[in-house]
Amino acid sequence: MAARAAMFKSGGKVFEGFKKIDALLAKGDSAEGHMVGGKLTLADVWCFCVMNQFRAGFLDGVPTEGWLEELPYLSKVVANTAAHPAVKEHYSKMAVTNSLYAPHARG
Repeated sequence: MAARAAMFKSGGKVFEGFKKIDALLAKGDSAEGHMVGGKLTLADVWCFCVMNQFRAGFLDGVPTEGWLEELPYLSKVVANTAAHPAVKEHYSKMAVTNSLYAPHARG
């Protein structure tokens, strides 16, 4: 589990990979809060799901806090996708019966 935690710290392989994606979003021509273009796409939903799978505690040893906050553009994609009415409704219902979905519900 310590090895998983290390991957999400600054300098860790997973964190550094996410940092590269965050930097590409910073330089890209997509609207803020989107991976591609200016409206919700499958890329946004993918980002939302992947980030929240890690944040939710599905994998033992992966920190649920402290790393996504350091990735401002990816954080905005997660928050923007979570704010979509259909996404918000779905995950708010899921979080009632399964706490692992709480990060999905709150964005």
